[in-house]
Amino acid sequence: SAASDVYKRQEFMLSFLATFAQEESVKKSEAMNWSLQQRFKDGKLLTPAPLGYDRQKDVTGRYIKYAPLIVNESEAKIVVFIYDAYLTGWSMEQIALFLKDIGVETKAGGTDWNAGSIGYILTNERYCGNVLTWKTFTADLYEHKHRKNRQDRDQYLYTDKHTAIIPEEKFEAVQVLICLLYTSPSPRDCS
Repeated sequence: SAASDVYKRQEFMLSFLATFAQEESVKKSEAMNWSLQQRFKDGKLLTPAPLGYDRQKDVTGRYIKYAPLIVNESEAKIVVFIYDAYLTGWSMEQIALFLKDIGVETKAGGTDWNAGSIGYILTNERYCGNVLTWKTFTADLYEHKHRKNRQDRDQYLYTDKHTAIIPEEKFEAVQVLICLLYTSPSPRDCS
């Protein structure tokens, strides 16, 4: 019937367009990944400012694209407190509860601290002046799900990219303590 033929043609066109759109998405994803890899290789890092840092702005108030982070002194004191409290035996949960109770604001301006946000600060290499690229990546370009990079993409570690808030030794001591408390059955696995 004529209606059946029209339906089949429409179905064919939709299928063709969907295949074309899917191929375009794959090409765009490959181009984005190549662009990121080139920027990372060249040390051109677009680094969001975590608590304790601000991005530099020009005289018009616009962010300077590849400029190093600058220390935000009042926020940096909070970061130092978090590291010191953790090293003296406070849990991530206790630190979060304390900061919430006394009304300390997060980078986003709220007071909703939790163990995850404390863990993020305690494990972020940016606090000792370094930047590690490609910690996560979009594993599935259709679902846009992010995945932790476990040698799926080339990573680059840039040291001394900005002023450190936390000395490297203190950062490393916290990493060992986290490993001992959360992941390792044996102390020698955390060295």
